[in-house]
Amino acid sequence: MAETPKQQPPAELDLLEMLSYTGNALKSAIFWLFNLLIGITQWAIKIIVFSIKNIAWAIVFALLGYGGITLYQSIPRQKPITTELIAQSNALRESDVIEYINRTGRLLQHRTETNLLTVANNLNMQPSDVEQIRSLRAGWAIDTDGDGVPNRANYTKRDTSGAVDGMFYVELCAHRAIIAQVAQSLPSFLQDNPYFCQRHSASIQTLEALKASIDNEVEVLARLQETVYANAPKQMAGAAAGAAAGAAAGAAAGAAAPNFAYQIPLYHSDILSMKKQSQEIATKLNSSNIITIVQPFSTSSADTLEQRKSTLSALCGLAGLIMAFLWQHRALLADTMRNGTQLHQLLESKKQR
Repeated sequence: MAETPKQQPPAELDLLEMLSYTGNALKSAIFWLFNLLIGITQWAIKIIVFSIKNIAWAIVFALLGYGGITLYQSIPRQKPITTELIAQSNALRESDVIEYINRTGRLLQHRTETNLLTVANNLNMQPSDVEQIRSLRAGWAIDTDGDGVPNRANYTKRDTSGAVDGMFYVELCAHRAIIAQVAQSLPSFLQDNPYFCQRHSASIQTLEALKASIDNEVEVLARLQETVYANAPKQMAGAAAGAAAGAAAGAAAGAAAPNFAYQIPLYHSDILSMKKQSQEIATKLNSSNIITIVQPFSTSSADTLEQRKSTLSALCGLAGLIMAFLWQHRALLADTMRNGTQLHQLLESKKQR
């Protein structure tokens, strides 16, 4: 008797069955997300209700935190502050000045007796005063608004886009009493450098020659503009005559009349632009110093702890709510810890057997 062949299962799922699986999975995901949102909402309501009921705990702990911070600030102590200076480099590249200042700053990172003595000699200060300097570094002045005024510093050199030409920042971290002395020593530190003095003199000569060339070009353009204005009536009359003759010839030939309108060339924008360049160079030449301080160091920098007082007080209030929760559920927590200890002892006894 011949055996009937067995039917093989389909190799691929039926399309309707696949759509059914997909729909069920999507429905389960939607229900899960809906239940999750409900659970989060319920927990949020419970937390809000608990916070309202125990607001006294939060207020008391927040006041304690605020009072503690205020008491800590009232304790007299000497601590370093961080402040910044903005300067303009006259006739020198700001990158050279930045690198020179950072070399001295790197000596302060390794506070050996030799390095501190070198920094003291560079800044013309006493070694005991240099010990009060924690860090010193310079960076590029970045203009993020595009108005030519720097509003932040870049001390990494990774991205100097938007850097203001010739300007740089100096960041100093030191004790308040020594900041004024560093501010006086820093310009002399750069002014007494022989290499900078030589470069400054060479740059002054280059700028003087450039200014003379620009001023001469301004005079040439000004005379040329006067000549153009003087010859404008003749040029306009010739253009009008040419236009009339062209119109007559075009009418006779039946063609359109050519355009002979005379355009007066103007050089005012070029003259004003070069005068502005000349004035900028004159400003640099008027200063005999290597750098010009634009914004000095400030000894009244804001206290970081003062800025964070509100945040710390809020965290103390949150700690008060946590303490309220622990106190109200202290019996449950004690039972949980007791059961955990008993379970641990039971497991240890089984291991010993």
